[in-house]
Amino acid sequence: LTVADSEGNQATATFVVTVRPITLVRQEHAARGFRIDTPEGWSVQKDVPIEGDVEPVDLVALGPGPYGRETSLVVVSEATAVRETDAFLRETATALLAEVRNEFGYIEVVRPVEIISTRNARGAVFEYTYPAGGMNQAWLLVASASRGRLYATVFTIDASSAAMYRPFYEAIFASFEVIDT
Repeated sequence: LTVADSEGNQATATFVVTVRPITLVRQEHAARGFRIDTPEGWSVQKDVPIEGDVEPVDLVALGPGPYGRETSLVVVSEATAVRETDAFLRETATALLAEVRNEFGYIEVVRPVEIISTRNARGAVFEYTYPAGGMNQAWLLVASASRGRLYATVFTIDASSAAMYRPFYEAIFASFEVIDT
């Protein structure tokens, strides 16, 4: 970039942009009825038991994170009556965000609840930073009436790296697919 003023003085600045390729690998959990892309090279496990929960987490993908902090992608689903409407998704996501606020206290909402399209469904997304923990989480909620399930996908990363990785988890969220029954 070169800038000149009215007196002919000039200054030049250079800015280097590094583009990282996004390589994703398709994962399927047939029993829970979904497919999602996960980052290549990440450790992926299905049906992971979590202490204190009756049901295991459907899918956990762990990857290296910036600054030595682990980055994760978690998919959990619940058998429940759902409606595949934008209003239902928005209402459910807003209620979940309120629960997060109650649990963590102060959070900074980076992306308020909005509706997006995934590979074959509609979803509600929101994103927040928990400053006290230095953590950023982006959520995707998808409802499937035919499966009778509500799917929640959560991408967790160090707060200082969230903006840089946003295209990464947006691509992951866009890949979510409900398997036809």
